Amino acid sequence: MTKILTIVSLFIATQCIAQTDNNGNPVFNSVSTSEESVKDFQFISNYYTLKNNIENKTSSVYISDNLTLNEIEKAAINLPSDFFLVTKKQAIISMVMIQNIPTRQFLVINPTTGAQKQFGCSLKGDITENRANEIIKEKLTLLPK
Repeated sequence: MTKILTIVSLFIATQCIAQTDNNGNPVFNSVSTSEESVKDFQFISNYYTLKNNIENKTSSVYISDNLTLNEIEKAAINLPSDFFLVTKKQAIISMVMIQNIPTRQFLVINPTTGAQKQFGCSLKGDITENRANEIIKEKLTLLPK
């Protein structure tokens, strides 16, 4: 799991201006949401939390202690939300995520080579289900103070 977090952290460095931990890795907090296995492969779903990133001074995407509704909306739409890891025998084969900027697309990264491929994305909506659920659940603490 440490390798997974390191690779994900390295990827995020290319996506945003980052604060780094003691090892020089960007800090972008996430939680694992599910794992599925098929033969030798594992599909791991993860979610970049909004609250523990934009209100957390140690996160690379920290915004403010006193967030405005506009800042929350912009972060909810533009920051990466869900990402998926495909592993085989605990080695990461690829990482998949939805990217909204410059256009909405699926981004597939090979962590071994660094090669990236983009694929069209016809999903509707501005935010993912996990992001929407977090906003609903955290409504009192995400609203400006």
